[in-house]
Amino acid sequence: MALDEGTVAALAEHRSRPKQAEHVHTGLRSDSGLVFTPTDGSPVRPHSVSQGFDRRIKRLGLPRIRFHNLRHTSAAT
Repeated sequence: MALDEGTVAALAEHRSRPKQAEHVHTGLRSDSGLVFTPTDGSPVRPHSVSQGFDRRIKRLGLPRIRFHNLRHTSAAT
């Protein structure tokens, strides 16, 4: 999948930051190579992402759509 320049730049900037877990008082550091993680560096649970998405959709008064179906809302070139 091709990414636009803005997305590539944002991911590069995110990658250059210190690991997220370094900011936690425990001193743990994640070297998982994942882009987004909870503060302990573990993988994000898919159910947590779906629940957060559902809460935002409801709060914004938008039509219900499953997080998984977002892939149908964008056309590839």
